Amino acid sequence: RTVGDGLAVGAAWSTGADACATVAGSSTSPAATAAVPPAGGTGIRTAVQHLHSLDLVGQADGAVISAVAVITVDPRQLTAIAPDSTLARALLSGLTAPPATPAGADVPLPVFLSPALRASERTGGFTASVLAAGRPPVRLTLHPVRTLTATDLRDPLLGPVTAQIASGTPMLITTASAEHLLPQQSSGSTVLLLRGRGPTPVTAAALRSAAAKELGPLARIRTRSETLSTLRADGLRRGLGTVYATGSALAALFGLLAVALELILTSHERGRTTSFLRTLGLGGREAGAVHFLQLLPLAVAAAVGGTLLGLLEPRLMTQALDLRQFTGGPAQPALRTDYSLTVALVIGMTVLIIATAATETVLARRRRLGAVLRLS
Repeated sequence: RTVGDGLAVGAAWSTGADACATVAGSSTSPAATAAVPPAGGTGIRTAVQHLHSLDLVGQADGAVISAVAVITVDPRQLTAIAPDSTLARALLSGLTAPPATPAGADVPLPVFLSPALRASERTGGFTASVLAAGRPPVRLTLHPVRTLTATDLRDPLLGPVTAQIASGTPMLITTASAEHLLPQQSSGSTVLLLRGRGPTPVTAAALRSAAAKELGPLARIRTRSETLSTLRADGLRRGLGTVYATGSALAALFGLLAVALELILTSHERGRTTSFLRTLGLGGREAGAVHFLQLLPLAVAAAVGGTLLGLLEPRLMTQALDLRQFTGGPAQPALRTDYSLTVALVIGMTVLIIATAATETVLARRRRLGAVLRLS
């Protein structure tokens, strides 16, 4: 179940929404400039993200920070395709369009910073000089609104665009209204997120058609449903499921076998004790109670110890095993405890103990007095 839920998270992270399309460089499409994400009559909403790389200068110490990943977004588009996203709501409240500024003057921009970028300049903002084709040079003044949290960085809306960014690269997010100020870069990329809205689910073919219409035939298009199917059909993932099922079955079998052997090896001693008590006048019903009480410590130790081991072992193993290799996604999948297997093992152990006590009671009642005296 942990891997199954992780696959769904990984597919959502890979596509950002119901589907995503990526092309190299900056691409201008109707979705990039529309005030409201267009539905186009298909019930599909879109959101465009552009990725650039800029060199920034810290306002506090003048230090140069090279190759900062700059992501431009329209918060209204993100909120339209992901209304429950805390990141989208934060961007909507924190990012505002830059005011109209004369050519050559400073342009203030609100930005959300990654922790790595904030660590390089703990106080103050940043500046950057940019030169877009056909425009005079512009000096951008970047005013930090807040630092992106770990939860923000794991939001699926950032999955496709951050996949284009090398690990450890400082990053910031600003408004798409500044897109016309930034230079076109072949090293950049454009990401289009698509989500179906309507009473009926949008098919993968419709999503692909809408993405190709927006970004052209060269776009790399992925849908969440197809990505999830691919992840589930992956041989490595299926092998992991087989290993888990086999290991769980063997662990349960060996656990019950160990208890059964313990019961068999100690049955003679329990029978001897009961026979001795019967020579002292113990009745048949009381003998059954004695059998059960003799097995009670073993049952409690096996049930409690086995349950604790079953609950703690996966949590200890996750410290050494990175499940992202199997599921994808920005972080370890949330651990899901298989309570049904634990309950089944406890029930099986209880049934085994009760059956043993009942069997020994029946056998004790059938012993003749001579056998009882010899055994005791």
